[in-house]
Amino acid sequence: MTGNVRSNYDVDLLKKGIGGWRKLYAQFVEKIKPKSIIEFGAGRPDFLQSIDCPRKVAIDYTNTFESEFLDAGIEFYTIDLDTGILPNLGLFDIVICSDVFEHLRFPDIALKYAHELLNDNGLLFSHVPNEFTFNKTIKIMLGMSESLYFHKHCEEYNDPHLHRFTRIGFQKFLEQQFLYNIYIYPTYEIIIFKNLFEKWVFPFHMLLNVVPLLSVQTPGKSLSQ
Repeated sequence: MTGNVRSNYDVDLLKKGIGGWRKLYAQFVEKIKPKSIIEFGAGRPDFLQSIDCPRKVAIDYTNTFESEFLDAGIEFYTIDLDTGILPNLGLFDIVICSDVFEHLRFPDIALKYAHELLNDNGLLFSHVPNEFTFNKTIKIMLGMSESLYFHKHCEEYNDPHLHRFTRIGFQKFLEQQFLYNIYIYPTYEIIIFKNLFEKWVFPFHMLLNVVPLLSVQTPGKSLSQ
């Protein structure tokens, strides 16, 4: 990791607290009451600290906040998810992957790892940013903006988002390992405006990904149907 990229990465770690989507994750996790949870690209320990769970594990590319995790009673592992050299950490009830896949050179490796870490009734909570909303894209088309929507402290040529997912592409990506994927909409999204928000406004693609339970669900049929 070069100096500029490493510096940008450290800035992003400082921003990754418990706001936004992680608050929503916490609400789901509270209802599920898992016995074990692991977070990919955990950043800071705020989120896992807020979770009531016997076993909590964090993994990240750097050990910037390792001591804070350990002091909070959270297992911590420094792991490069792009290498494919991924340890067996046991099985988990929940895997959290918040704003991670778009940063990886080989996100399919991390997706497969998430599947392998889940028990038979496990859940993966994940989301990636939607960088193709109308109000952002039209400015680029008109030559009024660079293509850097997030990470404004970076230059476009150092954009840490190595992949940009559409909802269709993200769904196909997830289906490599997960047959059942539930799309989660924000509470402010009234059904009549669903398609409008999806196509023009909504800034993230978030899905609740479920390990296939073939004895319960028909293979290939969405849980939301």
